[in-house]
Amino acid sequence: MREVGRLILPEVAELLEGGADEEIREALKDLHPADLAEVLDEMSPEHAARVIASLGLQRAARVFELLEEDSQLSLIEHLGRERLGRLVEEMAPDDRVDVIKALPERSRAAILALVAEEEREDIRKLAAYPEGTAGSLMTTDFVTVRPTLTPTETFDHLREEAQGAETVYWLYVVDDNEKLKGVISLRDIVLADPRRCIDEIMERDVITVTAGDDQEQVAGVFSKYDLLAVPVVDDEGRMLGIVTADDVLDVVEEEATEDIFRLAAAGDPTDTDYLEQSVLSISRRRVVWLLLLLVTGFLSALLLDAYEDVRVGLPVLVIFLPFLMGTGGNAGTQAATVVVRGLGTGELEARHVARVLTKEALVGITLGAFLGLLAAGWVYVTRGDLPVAMTVGVAMLVAAIVATSSGAVLPILFQTLGLDPALMSGPFITTVVDVAIIVLYFEIGRAILPPAAAAVGGG
Repeated sequence: MREVGRLILPEVAELLEGGADEEIREALKDLHPADLAEVLDEMSPEHAARVIASLGLQRAARVFELLEEDSQLSLIEHLGRERLGRLVEEMAPDDRVDVIKALPERSRAAILALVAEEEREDIRKLAAYPEGTAGSLMTTDFVTVRPTLTPTETFDHLREEAQGAETVYWLYVVDDNEKLKGVISLRDIVLADPRRCIDEIMERDVITVTAGDDQEQVAGVFSKYDLLAVPVVDDEGRMLGIVTADDVLDVVEEEATEDIFRLAAAGDPTDTDYLEQSVLSISRRRVVWLLLLLVTGFLSALLLDAYEDVRVGLPVLVIFLPFLMGTGGNAGTQAATVVVRGLGTGELEARHVARVLTKEALVGITLGAFLGLLAAGWVYVTRGDLPVAMTVGVAMLVAAIVATSSGAVLPILFQTLGLDPALMSGPFITTVVDVAIIVLYFEIGRAILPPAAAAVGGG
């Protein structure tokens, strides 16, 4: 919560005890809607509903849109039916659909009954799009113009239509069948010769997305073309809505949070703040991955048991095993993190697998040679045993190559299989690399250190 919210909260609480609605509205008039939403999130639903009721309808709708989902659902139960219906009508189309979707079926039907028919139909259309698609992000509040209008006529049209639009910087030029023909900015309209038609000055090469496009693809379009809004069209090129930059920022945050949780094998994120989550709910989300990692950890134990002859004959090798496994796991996680990010931003694709593998293998060779020399030198200085030092050094080189190569390939393999590359999480890839290192390390030890020499080295 921002400092301004903490400062205003006691004042609002005092006003709620005995102040009139006019006094509350006056006290909050200069507070930004986002700051006011943070204040209401800290209040009881009864007090928050009182504040919402004191605000003008347009400002109340803006504040309501910015509340946490839990606060919105709690408030719905404390707002009057008439006020609630008007509030939902005033909200941006994409935001009110999110609220309606979060409600139980019975409450959803009750609220829809309070909304005007036009808005109700709009809610039904937007709610039909699957979550995570451009259709679920878009708003239908945008301004279209006909290509035959002049700049002067366009301004007259804009004065009539712009009040309910989410953004008016870009106007969308459509024909009589609502097919998108071009876009034009307010700047271009202001600077244009007033005698020319929009058709002559509009931009025809329009960047668009379809309603079924994944939200990550949409975010990539915004990033690549540096857009404020992007039109959403159907298969025939008809305008359905627009996705605005503020919604894409939410998507970027959501996707980044999801990837971070999965990279750490911490389960899927929730909309509930961490401090408000119970220990049981946090544990439940994390336990599945930990059980999986435990099973793969058992595999490491079985491999160690299978190499009992090496452990007994070459006991000195066991001393350096955690050292190798830790370094290899970290190297694999580094490579996986870089590749997962590249896949997420669109910088890398499955077709790049050979190039990525080659590059990370070379990185592994470079890092492995450097770390292997350091490790071998350290072992030789501390133990005075050249064969053991060579074994650890070579194993470090091989471990680095295997780790970086695995971290490069496995996320791409997951994406090819239709899975989230972030599922190839740090703990998971560390466990995979650990298993490989155990096998490779002991096999290298067998090759370099005969049992008789090991007995001397271990003595």
